[in-house]
Amino acid sequence: AENEFSSQNNEEGEIMALISLGGVYKQMNQFEQATEIFAKSILLAKTAGLTDLAARGNCDFGHLYYNLNRFSTSKETYYEALDSLNENTDPNISMEVYLRLGELYSNTNNSSKNPRKADRYFTESMKFAKSTNNLAAINRIKLYQGNFEYSRENFSLSLEYFEDILKSSDEGEDDPRTIDAKIGVGRNLIKQKRYQDSIQILNQARSFSESQKYVNGVANSCYYLGKSHIECGNSEEALDHFKTSLRYFEEQNNLQMELQANLEIGMILRDPQSRQHNK
Repeated sequence: AENEFSSQNNEEGEIMALISLGGVYKQMNQFEQATEIFAKSILLAKTAGLTDLAARGNCDFGHLYYNLNRFSTSKETYYEALDSLNENTDPNISMEVYLRLGELYSNTNNSSKNPRKADRYFTESMKFAKSTNNLAAINRIKLYQGNFEYSRENFSLSLEYFEDILKSSDEGEDDPRTIDAKIGVGRNLIKQKRYQDSIQILNQARSFSESQKYVNGVANSCYYLGKSHIECGNSEEALDHFKTSLRYFEEQNNLQMELQANLEIGMILRDPQSRQHNK
């Protein structure tokens, strides 16, 4: 697509193809190639005066650095995207930039985390999503807000966000957003010590994730199923779930959750009969 648009002197098409290509390399963890492609797309957009595409390129480029935990560089790149926005910018691009800034400032691993800014950017992102009446985008932002409130231990508010997503979706129309919302509900039920209820909804999430080959859904639903079962004294079932989650977290190269799953497995193997849950 890039070659075809380039041969037609279609700068907008070429830049969009480059941004998409950079996203593919990012998903494949080929960061050197992704960096080169994103940089090329941003340079072409700036040269052509296509500020919307420059903003989109910088937003996706910043998220690459975010995934590498290079939060300072990520912030600089996001703010370059933010500076490109104006009243004529495509609202979907504005929504994405504000959402990524909210994600950045809500990340507990970011030394510059700022809950006040995170809340403000999530709210601004939601305004753009609602202006386009895009339910998928609205639910996506609610997922971030639900996880954000969970990290702040505002469990009731967190649960509201996740339940809102489920209410907005018809039964039998699960997708990754509704699966993640069910996992969010399960996590909150664990905090409320409603372990059987959490097991029920997490089993639903796991079953559909497996049928759709949604790796992230399988990994997280199994991890929190393990947390629920350990609280119920079902060490063997918990161990199986943690091992399954570990396998999928390794596949995703999710080092933080690999560590957590390994710790849970180690605790069970050390003392499978009498292990008490400690956060």
